[in-house]
Amino acid sequence: MATWIECEVFHNKEANAHIDMWQSAKCSNCRTYHTIPYMYYFKKFKFCPNCGAAMREVEE
Repeated sequence: MATWIECEVFHNKEANAHIDMWQSAKCSNCRTYHTIPYMYYFKKFKFCPNCGAAMREVEE
């Protein structure tokens, strides 16, 4: 099983952008970076879209 390694949050500075924050994380299995709209959070993704590794919950 793999985990998401959160990297950083990007702020979109375009005046007409409908999503102003983006989250970046990488898969602990394949080390591929992914960026999604911040409102979705990587915790909702149960599999890596690149390698298909199942994600496990990380205790805070």
